[in-house]
Amino acid sequence: MKIRKILAAIAASAVAASAMAVSASALADGQKAYGFGGAQVGWDIDVDGDEEADIIGGANGDQWIGTIDPATGAGSIKIPCTAGDLVEVTCQSWESITDKPIFTITVDGTAYDCYYNQPVAITVPDSVQSTLTADIQWAVVDETQTEDGNYNDWCGNYVVVTAGGGAAAAAPAEDAAPAEDAAPAEGETTAPTTGNVPAAVMASVMAVAGVAVVASRKRK
Repeated sequence: MKIRKILAAIAASAVAASAMAVSASALADGQKAYGFGGAQVGWDIDVDGDEEADIIGGANGDQWIGTIDPATGAGSIKIPCTAGDLVEVTCQSWESITDKPIFTITVDGTAYDCYYNQPVAITVPDSVQSTLTADIQWAVVDETQTEDGNYNDWCGNYVVVTAGGGAAAAAPAEDAAPAEDAAPAEGETTAPTTGNVPAAVMASVMAVAGVAVVASRKRK
């Protein structure tokens, strides 16, 4: 009888752990997701890896915030947010290119380099009331070039906005102990920028760390 109780407890613990894992990957309260990129992106996008669509309809949906001009690789996105929110921009284009930026995003005069699947975190400036306008300039034309210009019209990317998240990410707890692995491991890289370094702390947006855009990588 004791063995049965032990086994039941183990099973219950496993179920609880599984539930925690699922909830950890989902968008949290106060978070919203938006897509941008090529006009041919017509599929749903899952940004948190839980196999449930977070952005419906791609370029044809209500969560699409900007289409890049295929002739110039340039365009603007208009992100619904307000001062103090945390905006995370994730490039999901050209997974075969990991050593150079795919595009740059310029916010309030600062340009950030966006590498594949390395979120760039930006705190929304105090001047923003309802919409943050950001300029996109594509850098990759194809797998061998890194010049401004044309890009694949099937490239899809996304933004996650956390309400008030910028303030939370910028203010660590006073008694917080420093992370043991604060320094990157040998050979590990972070996403450099041409302006400010992207915030390393993602606050309540950690759901985006394991981002995967399902069926959104038609690029050739």
